[in-house]
Formats: sequence, C-alpha cells, structure tokens
Amino acid sequence: MSRLLNSVEAHKVFIRANFAGLAGTAWQGWLTRGRCALVLNQLEVEAADNNSASHKIAVPIDVHPQEVVLGMLKATGYEADIIGRISQHLSEYNPQKEIVVVVIWGEDELSSYRVTSPKPHLDPLHAYITLKASSN
Repeated sequence: MSRLLNSVEAHKVFIRANFAGLAGTAWQGWLTRGRCALVLNQLEVEAADNNSASHKIAVPIDVHPQEVVLGMLKATGYEADIIGRISQHLSEYNPQKEIVVVVIWGEDELSSYRVTSPKPHLDPLHAYITLKASSN
C-alpha cells in the first residue's frame, strides 16, 4: 500500500526509520559537495499498513549543496523566514553527527529537519561505510 507522508509527524517517523540510508547519503554529499541537504520531494512510502514504521524510500533523494538549496527555495518563492531557518540548519549542523533533510510536500508545503542519529554509533560516517559495503 502506498501512502503520502503529509504531516510533520509522518516525516519524523520516516526519517527515524530510514536514518541509516539517509545519513549515508548525506555523508557522501558532504564528501563530494560540502555542506548539503537531502531534498525529498513528495515523499511516498510503501508500508504494510498505516501503522507500520518500516518504510522504504520510494522517491529519489536529491543531495544539494547549501547554495543550491537556498537558491532553489528563493527561486520557487518560499518565504524569507523559511529560507532563513533552512539556511541556519545548513550553516550550523555538524556533518559528523547530524543531517539536514528538506521535505517538499503538498502544493506548497515545506518542512526542514536537522536530525541527530537516533541510535548510538550510527553517525553519518558509519552509515556511509555501511551503505558502501552493502552496495558492493
């Protein structure tokens, strides 16, 4: 069953459930582009039922450097306070411990999250190593 993640709480559950993959992707972006945000456009997940926390990413994740993310948001017409909050997230996050996720959902809804690993020893670097090992 596919369903849309159309609430802040649903985003948080999704990010926690997929933190390892998201963090590994974020670290790869950090290595190649510097400070980056993961941009997820209209998240759709597949779940066995509406109460399931085991979601799979069903859309591509774009990894964009700070300047690109802010430029896209300005060009799209998002409000200055939203852009300012995301700019602050991107300027202040610690890439060794945190990731920044921007979710674009609904007609013009946007949420951003600065997330620390929900589990010990699952920082972005270790998530990246695990991601690389599983792809080989």
